[in-house]
Amino acid sequence: SRRVTMPRIGAATKERLCLVCGGKTSVAHMGLDVCRACTVFYRRSVGKRVYACRSNSNGCLIGPEGGLHNRECVNCRKCRFDHIERVLTESGVLIQGKSCESDDSQGAEIGAGPSAELEFEKTTLSSDLRGLSISSNECRRPILSRLRDRYTTMSEIRFISELNLRPNPPHPLQMKNRKNQFYPATFGSMDTANRVFLSAVMPFASSVFPEFDSFGEQEQWTIIMNFFFRFRSFESTYRAEKAFPDHPDRTLGGYTTYICGEVADIFLSDCPNVVRVDDAKRLMATMSKAAFAKNREFMARLKPHHEEFLAIVGIMFWTLEGQCVSEEAFELSERYRSEILQELHVYYREVLGMDDYAARLGELLTLVQIFEKSEDMKEFFELLRLMNVFSDDTFAYRLIKD
Repeated sequence: SRRVTMPRIGAATKERLCLVCGGKTSVAHMGLDVCRACTVFYRRSVGKRVYACRSNSNGCLIGPEGGLHNRECVNCRKCRFDHIERVLTESGVLIQGKSCESDDSQGAEIGAGPSAELEFEKTTLSSDLRGLSISSNECRRPILSRLRDRYTTMSEIRFISELNLRPNPPHPLQMKNRKNQFYPATFGSMDTANRVFLSAVMPFASSVFPEFDSFGEQEQWTIIMNFFFRFRSFESTYRAEKAFPDHPDRTLGGYTTYICGEVADIFLSDCPNVVRVDDAKRLMATMSKAAFAKNREFMARLKPHHEEFLAIVGIMFWTLEGQCVSEEAFELSERYRSEILQELHVYYREVLGMDDYAARLGELLTLVQIFEKSEDMKEFFELLRLMNVFSDDTFAYRLIKD
């Protein structure tokens, strides 16, 4: 059932016109009749961006009198921003250049370094727990909203589980404050991280896509494993780019661990097999400077917003070409991919205020192919097997062989 939350104090109890764009809103933001799209636009812009007036008049028609169909009032970002500032100042919400409220649950752009990532993760978790009101704009993106909420929950499960399973787990206060979040991966920690993820992704799939539970266990596992290899590599690159902007050869081996050639000794330190150490270290160094760095370079150039990241996660989940699944699963995959793309269109137009985003969307969708279960990954795992890093019953090796 859909979560229902009460409006904030002072919120509109019925649909009213946004004081900025003239669109309908049923929930007040910043204490006023301002829609979610205009609120997000303002908070992304304040103190960070300088706009120029599209008409060079600094007087584009803004507000309910402009009407939502007057696209100039939405597309002229300078006049839109100035109008929001006036509305907030006249109402007393804006005091000495600062708003009384803060709600950054939309996420941040990638590439700001580890502190930005940790602040983002803490913010998204606290936003879920606060039970924020759902605006009309968010209701138009229900799948992305579920993906955001459930991804945050899944991330917390992985974060807490991985750290508590370490030989010397950090103090709970350190976990709460996200201190010392990343450690060099070891053979054992990567194996554990994969098990934790596969345990967490099952409830994630059921809660984001309720129809998933109607499939048999074998079909569920086929879909999960197909998703596993795309998602793990994609998410690892996405988060590594934020966490380690100055180390382009690093990727994540779990939610809390990283891999690169320079920590190959640590990675091999708890391997139970007799390993050809020098060969394995050379192979890891090669992968770091080739595959890891190449993926990081593409991610650094694209810099996906968190909403875009979530959209690709959803599309990856339902990319089932070549998989042995039922016709019902294929039909559902087509439906969900189409609906996620429609919600992404809404996000571009109404939240980011973009009209021409076709090229960016095309680049974004290439991520699905880039991070698929490729022959390169199979070859890498086979080479690790030949060097005795993996054995036939190693969990990660069995996953890619299935």
